Amino acid sequence: MIAFRTGIFAALLAIWVMPAIAQDTAATAEAITSESADADAEAADAAQASDDAADTARIPFGIFSGIDYAGWAEFAAHAEALVALPSPSTFALERMRSELVTWRDMFSPARDQNSERIATVTAQIAALGTNTDAANAITSRRTALQSQLAILQAPAILAGEAYAQADGLIAEIDRTLRVKQHAALLTRTDSPLDPATLTEAYSQFIFSIKALATEVKLSFQSASRQATFRAHAFPVILIAVLGVALMFCAGPASRRVRARIGHKYPEYDNVTGFLSAAARAGLQFFGVLLLTWALQTSGLFGYRAAFVIGALPMAGGLIVAVSWVGGRFFAYSRANPRPFDFTPEVRARGKRLTRELGVVMAAGILLVAMMETGDTSAAVRNAFSLPVVLFVALTLFRYGRLLDNAPQVEREGTGDGEDNRSTLLWSLMLRFVAKMAQVIAVLGPIALLIGYGRAAEWMLYPAVMTILLLGTLVALQWFVFDIFAVVLHSRDLAQNSLWPVLVAIALMIAAIPVAALIWGVRVEDMSELAARLGEGFTVGDVQLSPSGVLTFLVVFAVGYMITRLVQSTMTTTVLPRTRLDKGAQTAMLSAIRYVGLALAALLAFTLAGLNLSSLAVVAGALSVGIGFGLQTVVQNFVAGIILLAGRAIGQGDWIEVGGVSGYVREVSVRSTRIETFDRSDVIVPNATLVSGSVTNWTRGNAVGRITVAATVAYGTDPTQVMDIMRAAAEAHPMVLLSTKPAVLMTGFAADTMNFEVKALVRDINSGGTVRSDITVDIARRFNAAGIQTRNGLVPLPAAT
Repeated sequence: MIAFRTGIFAALLAIWVMPAIAQDTAATAEAITSESADADAEAADAAQASDDAADTARIPFGIFSGIDYAGWAEFAAHAEALVALPSPSTFALERMRSELVTWRDMFSPARDQNSERIATVTAQIAALGTNTDAANAITSRRTALQSQLAILQAPAILAGEAYAQADGLIAEIDRTLRVKQHAALLTRTDSPLDPATLTEAYSQFIFSIKALATEVKLSFQSASRQATFRAHAFPVILIAVLGVALMFCAGPASRRVRARIGHKYPEYDNVTGFLSAAARAGLQFFGVLLLTWALQTSGLFGYRAAFVIGALPMAGGLIVAVSWVGGRFFAYSRANPRPFDFTPEVRARGKRLTRELGVVMAAGILLVAMMETGDTSAAVRNAFSLPVVLFVALTLFRYGRLLDNAPQVEREGTGDGEDNRSTLLWSLMLRFVAKMAQVIAVLGPIALLIGYGRAAEWMLYPAVMTILLLGTLVALQWFVFDIFAVVLHSRDLAQNSLWPVLVAIALMIAAIPVAALIWGVRVEDMSELAARLGEGFTVGDVQLSPSGVLTFLVVFAVGYMITRLVQSTMTTTVLPRTRLDKGAQTAMLSAIRYVGLALAALLAFTLAGLNLSSLAVVAGALSVGIGFGLQTVVQNFVAGIILLAGRAIGQGDWIEVGGVSGYVREVSVRSTRIETFDRSDVIVPNATLVSGSVTNWTRGNAVGRITVAATVAYGTDPTQVMDIMRAAAEAHPMVLLSTKPAVLMTGFAADTMNFEVKALVRDINSGGTVRSDITVDIARRFNAAGIQTRNGLVPLPAAT
């Protein structure tokens, strides 16, 4: 809390004093970079070489539709001449490219100028037809419209041509810059171990130290600089003190705040740990910025010191960021998933190595800033970077050794198969990163020692930054998981939730551009790729762009949610108040679903600007292929629509089809699920139900007929038997007496006479129970009447 209040106070004070100091601060720059002067000279040479081309390329329109095409033609000629130079400087090429991008952005919207009016005139010309023998009035009108169309199309055509030229020049400059970048990586200089190089490097280092010390001494003795400092000494000193306080007090303050919250809410410990570490890093970096600003605006430092002070934010930010990543990846208090659940010894070594990497790389940044003030050759520069590269390589190698087969904390339970597969995948990735780190740590110093300094730096520093980026991604993924665990009040639910996985995928996609920049991809190349993606790409006559795709997804998602809302409202509010049976309700809900999704898709296509008419031919061809390949699926789909619309079979009906008997539990557009009496599910294709014979025992009403058969011995009075069976059936409460049970003598067997009684029951779903009750009653009545079978025993009537 103390660090937080200090940071707020420092920010308010900086806002109050910075404008005043900025007005009084004198310019401290005492030299101008030679590269800018060289670039101006190259631009002048290019201008002189392109005078003739500019004269021939001038466009007579001058300023046309708000764009100075004459000025563009002259500028394009200068750009072409610069690109044609044997070895233009990187600074000149980048400056020219920046101006070309400005021109291209100006031409881009002009390509669609008068588009609506052009569409109208084109439709008018099409309405007049192409008959050359038409009346003079029609021919004259067509000619006038064609002239008008040519005038309307001129700005767009001109802008399109200029856009293509600017885009091509930008591509040429990008290729040239990439070639120069690759050439710099493969350029070999003298070995930094060469005695002459070491001697020159030592002399240059001593000279830079003495020059910096002399400059600082003279600056502090300068009366004008002292006067500038005294004019605003109090706010500068105060901001510097606040910056130092934030740098050193943010850590203890954040730890105390986390301890208080963790003591009161222990379930939030992982989340508060991440947030407190992030707040500490942010406050410390803000303190570095305040200290840098105070030193720069004090007016006490000259040109050389200004370079070193200007590198403080990058160096300090690197130390803060690296310390934060190491602290989160090797945190003591968090039980990380395997294979990141390192032992306390591994975590302690990992934190120490991470801090060492940050400090050494920050020292390298300050060293480079100090040497930039002098004229240093590539070989001497390699000699200066040799100790930094060696230490970074050694630390990186130790880091890889640490992560390779790092001991894990022994915990109970091994998890299910899915967890084991995930752990194996992460283990393979961790070992791959560890092996690559060790390989690069060996190759980097070797490349530097044989003279390839740029290649060594290109391997080592991006490798370190990539490891830090991967550690950041893992820490962020853990943080997302911890948030879901807090929200769901269960780590198991968070572990099985899909949302943390989706967020992790989004983080990895967002990290791809960062990784590309780390490994040397130019910012201009990334912006060019982003511009290309923003413009989209064409598939046939359909223009696809990220904005269009996003619009489609958002509109379709909204339509889908509205459809589900309507379905839910119908299910809970409307349909229960109707007289529709379950089958009709299911049919209505299915119709709402498919109609809603179709409307949502059409609306999404329309608002996204996708022209569906251009896909009609492709869709027609695909439909033919799909029709042949998915004929059975389509047949079942149509049959399902027929079943839902005709309502011949409904949910809850007892049906018999294809030897399967049971209750209908679900009727979908493709198949019907039947639950048999032994509680097994049978999936029947809808085409079978439509084309075959189906017995529906309960459609319309639950009344059904049962049949109970019995056999008696010869010599028994048939009339008595029939009366007994009729009485047993009529005595059952489930038997309908409006239609009297019918008793029939069905024939003679070798030793018996056969009888059966047929009766209607109120609910055929209870037919088995009713049949059993009547059978038992018939047996009881036969015993009472002395009716026997051929062996003198009363038979148990057979049920059918």
